[in-house]
Amino acid sequence: MMRAAVALAESGPRERFGPAAIEALMSPEPDIIGKAVVRRIMSMRFGSADEADLAKFIANTHRLLSRQLIDPSVPPAAPILFTTGEHDNLTPPALCRDLAFTCPESWYVEIARADHLIHLERPAQLVDLMTRYFSGEDFTELPYATVVEDLRRVPVHA
Repeated sequence: MMRAAVALAESGPRERFGPAAIEALMSPEPDIIGKAVVRRIMSMRFGSADEADLAKFIANTHRLLSRQLIDPSVPPAAPILFTTGEHDNLTPPALCRDLAFTCPESWYVEIARADHLIHLERPAQLVDLMTRYFSGEDFTELPYATVVEDLRRVPVHA
């Protein structure tokens, strides 16, 4: 779906680009918090995109889709917090969780009623999660999470 959105950004028809990009970024799941507001924000953003914005979208999306950005054979030296929305189609929970398992000092948190745009759909919850994580507070029982896993004690997959 993202490749189709890029093709529309590159060669049109331009009026179909925004809706295609939104469909690629947003889950069809009806139970996303703030879905209508986020859809309006994204529609305005993509609808007002100028040539420079489109060029950035095209370049960034090609970069993200064209190669593996993370080498899981070299675990990071720092602890990692992996999070995704429970309905994320672009970076699905299973994929994020599998990547989390390759990092020896990681946590995996799945945010309820969210998709790929957590920062717009559940901003207060995302800030709460990050604040707890970076301050070392407990976050094993989060009312807004469907899954919270401490992977620090789980053997790293080979």
